[in-house]
Amino acid sequence: VEIAGSPAPLPAAMEAAASVWALASSVIEGAETTASLPEQAVGRAISGISRQFNNPAMILITVMMVHICADVVARYVFNHPLPGTLEITAGYELTATVLLPLAYVTLERRHIVAELFTRGASSFVRALLDIVIGIAGVLYTGLLAWQTGLSAVNSWRLGEVWETSSDVIVIWPSRWVLPLAFGLTALYMAGRVVTAVRALARRRRADAP
Repeated sequence: VEIAGSPAPLPAAMEAAASVWALASSVIEGAETTASLPEQAVGRAISGISRQFNNPAMILITVMMVHICADVVARYVFNHPLPGTLEITAGYELTATVLLPLAYVTLERRHIVAELFTRGASSFVRALLDIVIGIAGVLYTGLLAWQTGLSAVNSWRLGEVWETSSDVIVIWPSRWVLPLAFGLTALYMAGRVVTAVRALARRRRADAP
């Protein structure tokens, strides 16, 4: 029984979904099919920097392992631990090891992907979901880059240091690793979204009668 004067929720929802679909279709239809030379150069630069960021991270894994082992030996064999091991490891080595490869992992598509609900979806739906998820990733990593950048600037202005048992360690330079890593990841993800939109546009044009 329909009550007079009350809107029908199903047609309204269908109309809203149709509007969203029309907007997405217009964006895809209007996408360029090929990237310009400056865009290609920027993409190659971001990819190259991402790979270069991964190299010091690989070195720092070994450095951190040697550093911690040396501290353990010095502590329990010579009864004289290395000063500032915990602070240096947490502030510099661990931070760089975890965050510097972030853009490279994104570049190589090595993030964990759960396909439980999309395994049976069509290729078009999966491509559209990749674009939506990519946009969300750009917004998220961009926000992280912005906020950690503000924190890094504040840390630099204050000259942030960590106190150890015997001295202090300057820690503000390590704060810049976060905005660099998140910002580079956001740039690469933005480029991948543009590429995905163009690929979807080419597919739609090829399927068009």
